[in-house]
Amino acid sequence: MLPSRAIAGLLLGLCVTSTHAAPYTFTKISDSTGPYSSFIDSSINDNGTVAFLGNLKAGGAGISRGNGGPLTTIADTAGPLGALGRPTINSLGHIAFLGVADAGGNTAYRSDGLSLTPIATGAIGTPVVDDTDTVAFITGAGLFKGNGIGSPTQIYGAFEGFTGFGSNEIDFKAGLVAFFANRTGGSFGIFKGGSFSPVTIADSSTFSGFGSPAINSNGKVAFVTVRPGAPKTIYSGSGGGFIIFDVDTTGPFSDFAVELGINNSDTIVFLGLLDAGGGGIFTGPNPATNKILVTGDTLFGSIITELGLSTSAINSSGQVPFSYTLANGISGVAVATPVPEPSLILSTVLAGAALFTRRSKR
Repeated sequence: MLPSRAIAGLLLGLCVTSTHAAPYTFTKISDSTGPYSSFIDSSINDNGTVAFLGNLKAGGAGISRGNGGPLTTIADTAGPLGALGRPTINSLGHIAFLGVADAGGNTAYRSDGLSLTPIATGAIGTPVVDDTDTVAFITGAGLFKGNGIGSPTQIYGAFEGFTGFGSNEIDFKAGLVAFFANRTGGSFGIFKGGSFSPVTIADSSTFSGFGSPAINSNGKVAFVTVRPGAPKTIYSGSGGGFIIFDVDTTGPFSDFAVELGINNSDTIVFLGLLDAGGGGIFTGPNPATNKILVTGDTLFGSIITELGLSTSAINSSGQVPFSYTLANGISGVAVATPVPEPSLILSTVLAGAALFTRRSKR
């Protein structure tokens, strides 16, 4: 079974050390000392603002937005909504999510933090909002997009040879969408599209199963896949029959979660289990040099026992939102921010010094 979103630190003796990994700083967005008792899903925009879904101590669930300061409540289940789905956030700070009414029925909403805009109703999958405030989502009939003005527009469906879109989550950036679908004739795969004919990234002619795809603004798609007699593998590609191998389970990793993310620098972030025990969040095939955090590390004064990651959880700056549970019983959601390498900082300082010297000689 593919591990989904969370890895428990059952074995903490890992053969990795933070001295070899790229440095990160960690910003707490919310934890269980506040109104939330646990945290389920999170996403981040290019400004470093996080939207997350969690369970409230007062009962029910809520979605909030924050960047390390006070939180903004987006929605909760204290009113007419009885359940909430995974939130996604764009660079405007607007959030899309699925709400299930107490009276029944699903609605895809977009929120600016002040009001809710309904996008569509019915049997809808997780809605995803891009920076134009357009929301994409799947239904049993196909893949759609809308902005709350008029009826949603169907992007793909039976007219493109698709017979179903399954339960895998989609990803949507800069008008480009990555999705899983079944095709006429029984084949299935990972595809990307938008305002053009769908492009096959990988399909069942080679692979037997896929995780949820993630896409960047350049149209590159990353995904976890399996095939008979081969290790579980993370690939990425832009289409045209060519995909790039990124990491598999023949090395130090024993398994991957199905959720991952890719940014415009083609950095892929994923949740992995290690042969040595435990697991964590990584950005490449080397657990020593590509580690963000692993179970057994210290975070906010206690030992990490569990980590979680959602689909498309990385922004253009390499910031990664994640959920965590600590040995002291506190859980929360936080952001990992990469620290520039000293050589890069030195180069910037020297360039600034040279510029100052040239100006001072005038």
